Amino acid sequence: MRARSLLAPVVVGALVWACSSTDENTLGGGGSSGGASSGSSGGASSGASGGASSGSSGTSSGTSGASGGTSGASGSGGTSGSTSSGGTDGGKDAAKDTSAPDTGPTDPMTAARATCVDKINAYRATLTNPTRAPLQQYFAKEVCTDGEAKSDGDSNTPHGAFGTCGETAQDECPGWPGPPGQLIVDCLAMMWAEGPGGGHYENMATTTRTKVSCGFYQTAKGDWWATQNFY
Repeated sequence: MRARSLLAPVVVGALVWACSSTDENTLGGGGSSGGASSGSSGGASSGASGGASSGSSGTSSGTSGASGGTSGASGSGGTSGSTSSGGTDGGKDAAKDTSAPDTGPTDPMTAARATCVDKINAYRATLTNPTRAPLQQYFAKEVCTDGEAKSDGDSNTPHGAFGTCGETAQDECPGWPGPPGQLIVDCLAMMWAEGPGGGHYENMATTTRTKVSCGFYQTAKGDWWATQNFY
């Protein structure tokens, strides 16, 4: 069933957005020109450009900052985006090198990804009845999640690539200003502040998923899209 979309007035410059396979709604959030969205399969979903999205049980959600928002969707998806590669020193002088081997270019989003996972787990740690175990950082899916963020950012479609990385829930922060380490803190705070019923909160507080993968992408215009996939 195709989700319906309802856009609410921007509150303090941000829009919150939720989307699912059965319903879609939008709530006012806290960015200057963005919002947030969340969605879940068999749940509620909403979308708004420049918003944030989250999804649980097949849902996605997100939040947006000064020039973006959040969007959410659930399902499984893949993305193509920034990646990191590694290698080792080569040549005849390599054997003489007693220092740590050169592993090649490092992932520029390493710190932002760690912050993303840590913040989600910090929120989860506040919950009881039942308590929530920390989600594991799903390193193997990060390149794919970057790709989803890139696909959605290039098409300006929150959750447009949802499901291609095999995720069953997704939160997304579309069109946020950088840097990524700060936007993810602000975006996750907006999603969590929605509380139960918004979609983002449910995805972050999941009791059925055990892993999360955080992806980032900067568009040609300079804004950032951040995607959180739950497994």
